[in-house]
Amino acid sequence: MRPLRILWVKVGGLWPLHTGGRLRSFHILSELARLHRVALMTTHGPGERPDDLAGRLPQCERVTSFPYAAPKLGSVGFARAVAGLQARLTIAVSELDRRLLATAAPGAAIRSIPTGVDTAFFTPNGSHEASASLVFVGSMDWYPNEDAILHFIHAVLPEIRRRVPESSLTVVGRNPTARLRAAAADAGVRITGTVDDVRPYMSEAAVVVVPLRVGGGTRLKIFEALAMAKAVVATGVGAEGLPLVPGTHYLRADAPPDFARAVVALLEDPVQRKTLGAAGRRLVEERFAWASIARKFGARCDEVVSAEATR
Repeated sequence: MRPLRILWVKVGGLWPLHTGGRLRSFHILSELARLHRVALMTTHGPGERPDDLAGRLPQCERVTSFPYAAPKLGSVGFARAVAGLQARLTIAVSELDRRLLATAAPGAAIRSIPTGVDTAFFTPNGSHEASASLVFVGSMDWYPNEDAILHFIHAVLPEIRRRVPESSLTVVGRNPTARLRAAAADAGVRITGTVDDVRPYMSEAAVVVVPLRVGGGTRLKIFEALAMAKAVVATGVGAEGLPLVPGTHYLRADAPPDFARAVVALLEDPVQRKTLGAAGRRLVEERFAWASIARKFGARCDEVVSAEATR
C-alpha cells in the first residue's frame, strides 16, 4: 500500500481517552501515522486539556486542537453539521451498522472496519482472580451503561447471590450518577468512579459482565476483557457488532434468570472460565490488534484515492 497524506478531522474531542469512540480514533490514528503522513485536527471542550495529545501521537506530522462545544445529538446544529458532509466513503464500526446505514442511504458507499484492542496493553498479567468477583467497565455517564448496571443490580444480582452468597460486583467508570451510587450502596456494590487504569479491576474479575439492553456501535469493553483472557457474560445487545461466537468466546444471556444462571455457571467452573478466556485472547490477537485494523482502514482510504485518480 502506497503512503498517503491523510487529514483526520475529529469533532467532539480526542483527549483524554475516556470513551470508546476516542480510543478507537486514537489507536487507528496512531497506527496510520506509522505508515502514512497524517495530520490531526480535533476539538476540546470546557475543562479538557489537550496539551498531552501531540506527545501521545509523535508520528503525526501535525496535531491541532481547537476549543469547541459540539452540538448535541438530535439538535438542529447537529443536523446541519451532518447535512454539510459530501463523503466518497462512509466507514461504519461494524457490519451491523453498515447494513443499517446502507438501508438509510442506499446510494452511499459504506464499508465496515471492525473495532480493535491494544493487545500489548490489555494482556493477562498472571494475577489471581478475587473469589466470585464480577466486574462491569464503562463510562457511567452514558445512559445505556447506567441502565444496564441498574437493571443488573435489581434483576440479576440477587439471584446470583442467592446461589453464590459470596459474590461481589465492582462497577468501574467515570461520573456515576447519584441514582447509581444510591442503588449500589443499598446492594453492597463497589463503585469506583474515574480510575487511571481499568486493568487492575479487570484482573481481579472472575467474570466480566456486559448486561446492556440498549445502545449501538461496538463494545470496546468486551474486547479489552477478552484480551485479558477473561470470561465474559453479555446480552445480545452487549455483544452487538462484534464477530464473537456465543459459547466459544463468551456466554450470551438476555433474560435476567438466564444471565444469572450463566454467571453462576462460570463462577462454579474455573475450567470453563479459562477455556473461554483463552479463546477470546486468541481471537483478538489474531484478528483485532489495532495495527491490523489500521491497515484495513488505510486500504479503504487508498481505494478512494485510486478511484478518484481514475475518475
